[in-house]
Formats: sequence, structure tokens, C-alpha cells
Amino acid sequence: MLPTALLRDPTLALATRYQPGNRRLLLGGDFYDAVETPDGCVHLLIGDVSGHGPDEAALGVSLRIAWRTLVLAGMPAQHILPVLDQVLVTERHAHTVFATVAMVSVAPTRRAITVQLAGHPPPMLIEPEGAVQMLPADQLGPPLGVLPDLSWGSVDVAVAPGWSLLAYTDGLIEGRDDTGEPLWLEGLRTILNAVACTSPVSTPTGENGTSGPPDAVSEPEDLLERLLRQVDQRVPHRTDDLAVALIVHAPDPGR
Repeated sequence: MLPTALLRDPTLALATRYQPGNRRLLLGGDFYDAVETPDGCVHLLIGDVSGHGPDEAALGVSLRIAWRTLVLAGMPAQHILPVLDQVLVTERHAHTVFATVAMVSVAPTRRAITVQLAGHPPPMLIEPEGAVQMLPADQLGPPLGVLPDLSWGSVDVAVAPGWSLLAYTDGLIEGRDDTGEPLWLEGLRTILNAVACTSPVSTPTGENGTSGPPDAVSEPEDLLERLLRQVDQRVPHRTDDLAVALIVHAPDPGR
């Protein structure tokens, strides 16, 4: 039920993880997808259906497939969330079910990112030197399935070559330590900053001022694995589903 990403750009690499919150379950309501369209834009989706179990998993897959269909059909990004909202309302098994979503569009130049949030925690941007910042959430809109006839704003962010982007569901930040304290956004940012600053993903600068070699795109799996290991050590008590997607840009120094 997990997707196969449709990415062609050799300067981009994607690493993903999915874990259901209940160890006895194989299915959960979190979902993700990534698609590169013919114009060179790369679109990333991550979302979380409220609740746990097969019904929520089926709804998550419905939303993911609807999103991929809309993206491949060329639907403008600003119109996609309202359609997903309609899909959720017509497909959900109870009127109390809702979903949070983060949608990211990367420009063909790889120098700009557009973010839309529907009740979802903001992605985190890892700058080429390893510093981490939360992307702006000032256009945060409500979750899907909450109110009728909604629209969602977007935020445009300029990025430098060699950036990385972490998108995730709240299962990553709501785990608790032995005292019952959650990780929350700042805790995740602290861990990610420590991991990224020591990671080969932070590609070195060459003599001509360009970023490191294109084969640095092989490193996202290592970065994501070390991040999740650190999170589990910090907040080992987790009951919510978890989905994480890390996309890394490693520009060709010859360009």
C-alpha cells in the first residue's frame, strides 16, 4: 500500500519511512507520495488520517492516489487541497474523521519551494551547511474534512543549492520520554540539526564554490536512519503512526 516515488532528476534523492503506531498493526492512517511532472517540478505529499487501523489506512491510500492523479493530470497546486477535501468527505467512514496534509512543490530550478499546510506540522529545511529551519507556517490552514468550502494559502521559500527537506507526520514529534514529555517541534529541530551537521548530506564546498559531488544523493538513507534512531532514544514511548520523507538536493558541480 506504500507508493513508488516517480522521480527522474539525478540530483534529487528521496528516503522514506513508515511505521504504524501500534506494533500489533501493519496498517495506519499516515501516507506519503512524491511525483516529478514533465515540466520538471517535483511534488511531495505527506498526510495523516485521524485514527488508526485498516479504515484509516484505506482512506489514506485513497487520498494519496487522488493526489497523484491530480498532479499527473496537471492540476494547479492551489486547487489540489480543495479536491482532496471533497474526496475525504465522500470516502470517510464517519463524519468525525479528518486528515492533516503537507504539500511541497519544488521548482524546476531547485531554487524555490512552495509549501501548503492543512493542519499539518511544517517541514524542516536543512541548509547546505547543515543549519535547520522550520519552514514558515503563517499560511497554515485547517485540516481536511473539518469545514466546507475552504481554501488553503501557500508560502514560497528560496533555497540554496544543496538543500534537504524533511517532511513528517506528528507521530515523529509526539513520542514521549520517560517523564512523559513530548519531543515537539523544537526537540526535533535540535536533533535534526545535530545529525545534519555531522552528515555527509551537508555537501562540502569545492574550490570553485560549487557544492559536493552528485553521488551525495546516496546519503539520505543514512541521515534518516540516524535521525530516527536519535528520536527513538530521546522519546522511546510512541503510540501514533509515523511517516517521514527526506528529499535531498545534490547539484551537479559541472552545471
